[in-house]
Amino acid sequence: MALQHAGATRPLSQAIASVDSQDGRRRVAEYLATKPFPHFKPIPNSGGLLQKTDEDGTQTIGRFVNRVFVPVDS
Repeated sequence: MALQHAGATRPLSQAIASVDSQDGRRRVAEYLATKPFPHFKPIPNSGGLLQKTDEDGTQTIGRFVNRVFVPVDS
């Protein structure tokens, strides 16, 4: 109740409405960037390929096979 009176909350409907917006996608990307490495992101129109980024900045293209990331041949 104290948070609500302080104005630090917003209605759930308002929070959900912002998820599929440019600001919502930006917040998700910022949050994911704070997580431990490696980071994975999908490659659009690639048939399930992912880009893996290691802590040193190395980028590898591949996919998961039986829960193991497998690089694809270039």
